[in-house]
Amino acid sequence: MRIFILLILLLNTFDGFGIQLQGTVSSEDGEVLPFATLRVEPTGLTTMTNEEGKFELSLSPGAYVLVVQYIGYQSFRQDLVVSQASSE
Repeated sequence: MRIFILLILLLNTFDGFGIQLQGTVSSEDGEVLPFATLRVEPTGLTTMTNEEGKFELSLSPGAYVLVVQYIGYQSFRQDLVVSQASSE
């Protein structure tokens, strides 16, 4: 089975920590995947989704690969480019 990930990028910075990234991890057929593991390469930053499949990450501007893993599913990899938000 394959993993589908919905990412919502909020263009806000939080206390100099970077851009807040929020999303939901689900299967291709829409089943929410609670407690899936997300890893950001090359930083090694790791987090898990909550019981509703939702997650939040704070990333500095740069290029990353988001890797999502869940038992019984193929790993999902997504290239991700985070740009500095404009205050204009």
